[in-house]
This record gives sequence, structure tokens and C-alpha cells, in this order.
Amino acid sequence: MLTLLSRCVVLLSILCWNSTAAECGYAHYGNIFYRPAYSNIENRIVGGIVAPPNAFPWQALIQRTFPSLVTCGGSLIQLDKSRNDSDLVLTAAHCLYDKDRNVWIDSTNITVILDYLAHSYHPHATENDIAVLKLQSTARHAAVINPICVPQRKDFLPLGTTCLTSGWGIANTMDSFGALRMTYLSVALREICGDTPLRHPYEICTRNFGLRGICHGDSGSPLMCLHEGRYFIFGIATWVTQCGDVSAFTDVSYYSDWIRRVARWLDQ
Repeated sequence: MLTLLSRCVVLLSILCWNSTAAECGYAHYGNIFYRPAYSNIENRIVGGIVAPPNAFPWQALIQRTFPSLVTCGGSLIQLDKSRNDSDLVLTAAHCLYDKDRNVWIDSTNITVILDYLAHSYHPHATENDIAVLKLQSTARHAAVINPICVPQRKDFLPLGTTCLTSGWGIANTMDSFGALRMTYLSVALREICGDTPLRHPYEICTRNFGLRGICHGDSGSPLMCLHEGRYFIFGIATWVTQCGDVSAFTDVSYYSDWIRRVARWLDQ
């Protein structure tokens, strides 16, 4: 368990307006599961498009500015349905290994990571690449700020399921960080990732649509899937061998019980 310093930040991708109770997994942008035209698109998340305003009210940016700029994605969660605020963020463990980070809550509000707990993660392996962050200050639920749902252990993604991912990573190897982007991914057979480090049963292999996928700076970003009418975080971006190639996500449903135990422990 580490206490983090105030040199890094987490930023949710939207502004916080009027405080109100909110259920998890509801985006404030109609149906974002449409298929936009990708012709002549060149954006962040390789080949992705600019995310609609407030589409992902759980999206967080984890950033370290010293000694160099390092960014990761994250997702706001709340497992206690009686609360109208959140102070927990899911991300990849490798984003925090031996690094001090903070969390941006909106474009003007910076909150420090008070504490975090990672699974039994080793920096030279991809297994158990998941962590829960405890924020120093809470983010109150509002019209455009809302946690994403966490699946149960029994939930799973059938092959071919189309999901979304989003992040502030780069559009191509010559690009820099910018606006939040989104793209579609399809759950694929593990053999599709056969030539990659997909060596653990609790990772999800995804196939990209036409060289569109996660890239540098997208680690920790969510794999968001519709489940029972709401958006659930079924995966956490853990690695990609080449930007726009097949991608691997930590399987959140497998770690669901662990996430709930950690959340209770961090709330003590």
C-alpha cells in the first residue's frame, strides 16, 4: 500500500454540474452504439473518432507530470448504490507501478490519489494488471458525471461482442495527446492474439476494425459493453503490440469479487 504525492492528477472527461443521485452505466448521449463513417478519419485512439460530449461520464485521466508526462485512462466506479458520489477509479496496475499519480476530476479540479491497491502484479508480466484508486476528494454524481457499472463474476462476453473503448492516447506514432477519442472493438478468439503476450486466461483479446484500436497513453482505459441496458466495464486496457493491432484487456468480471473487497477496504 502506497501513499501518493501531489504531482499527478486524474481528470474526468466531463464537467460536474448539479449534484444528483445517479445509477451506474448511463451515458448522457442517446445511443453511442452507432457505427459512424470512418472515411478520411485521422484521430486519437488510432483511427478513432472524437467522443461525443459527455458520452463517457466515468472516463478519468490519470497523469504524471514529473519527471516526464505519462498518462493513462481510468474509470470512475461506485459499488454502494446509496451514495451519490464516487471516490474510486479502476485502472491498470502498470500505470501506477513505482509512479506518483494524481487524478483530474474536471477541467479545473485536480484531486490527488490518496491511496491505491493493485492485485498481485509484477512489472515484468502482464498478469493481474488491475488496480483500484482511492481519491482524496469525492466526485459528486451529476447530470454529466456518473460511474460505470462493474460486472459480476458470472458475467461474460460472448465472442463477436462489439464494445467501445476510449482514451486520450495518440492517433499515430507522430501524434501527441489531445481530445478524448473512441473506437469499436470486437471480442475475439484468444488465438487471434496468439503471437502476442496473451498468456493468461483472465485477459480479453479484441479485434480492431480496420487498424483502429488502443495506442500509447490508452493503458487503463475501459472496454465498455452494453449489458442489461447499461454500460459495464468488462475490460481494462493492458497492452498492445502495435498501435491499431489486436489489443488485450484485463477481464474485469474475473476480478469482480476482488474489486468489491478492495472497495470496502479502501472505504474503511
